[in-house]
Amino acid sequence: MHHFAVLWVMWTVVAVGLVGHAVVSTTRDRRILRSVVDLAVEGRNAEALDHPLPSRRTRPLVRLVQAGCAVRTGRYAVALALLRPYGSHVRGIDPGDPDVVRGSALVALGRYPEVASLIGDQPTMPALRRVRAAAATEVGDDALAEELLAAPDDDELDEAGRLRLLADLRLRRGRLGEARELAERARALYARVQHPGVDVDEAWCSVLLSKVALAEDRAQEALALAEQGLSGLRRRPDNAPGLAEAHGVAAEVAAAVGRPAAAQDHLRQAHAQAVRCASPALDAELARAAAQVSLRLGHPAEARRWLLDAARRHEDLGARPAAESLRRQLASLDA
Repeated sequence: MHHFAVLWVMWTVVAVGLVGHAVVSTTRDRRILRSVVDLAVEGRNAEALDHPLPSRRTRPLVRLVQAGCAVRTGRYAVALALLRPYGSHVRGIDPGDPDVVRGSALVALGRYPEVASLIGDQPTMPALRRVRAAAATEVGDDALAEELLAAPDDDELDEAGRLRLLADLRLRRGRLGEARELAERARALYARVQHPGVDVDEAWCSVLLSKVALAEDRAQEALALAEQGLSGLRRRPDNAPGLAEAHGVAAEVAAAVGRPAAAQDHLRQAHAQAVRCASPALDAELARAAAQVSLRLGHPAEARRWLLDAARRHEDLGARPAAESLRRQLASLDA
């Protein structure tokens, strides 16, 4: 499980808070800000991105909401461009919120050193800690990721996000029982919190649990969980990065239960969604998924090509643990 959805519910909460606390220039500006935030909360991200802008004084607030919409739909370069004129301190919001959006976009693009430079190693804001932990996990800085995710959060949404990232880290390092327990706790928290968009995060937990079940050779359980996760994610059809990775997981599961046609169909859908994101990190993950499908379907030559491609992509990004795992698979296949 990668981190293409670090931002989803967190950004909805931030966006709602902007209306109540922002300092705006005119009644018209407040009406525009409210309209954009309402569209974002309802998941109407394209409309929020195309909305008319307020005066220059209030414009940074609207751009921040729009950048969050861009990240949630996989338009990471657009998000960075929207925020480029503004620093971390935008009048009317909590310091650091723009960096949460920037950092989330940079993680999804695989620009992990830039996340470290932007956020540092000891952020205090819970959302920033999660973004920084996501980048640390990708490059193999487990000690930092563990430190950033060690302390429980009082807010239930923050705590659910912390547990989900910890579950992902445990899964990557082969600690499957811990991964399953953490992901189940995160899913239970999301299930009881009433916030717009929380269904996406709950669905992500099901996808994560599907990966755990597959790693434990419980393929039928993995299939049910993958289908459950995809069903939840389809409620937000513009969530291209989430759907892309979930289809990649579903492809692996379908191959594991002997459904080659379904596996190839999921891969096609995954790549169709990924094209909309232009994310090297997502492309590397889907190359890895394609390799696993080929291995499970008994196509070693094809698997070798995908393994080599995925390993090179992860190496280019500095995602050392993923690259090393793929290189080990290559060596085993060659042997």
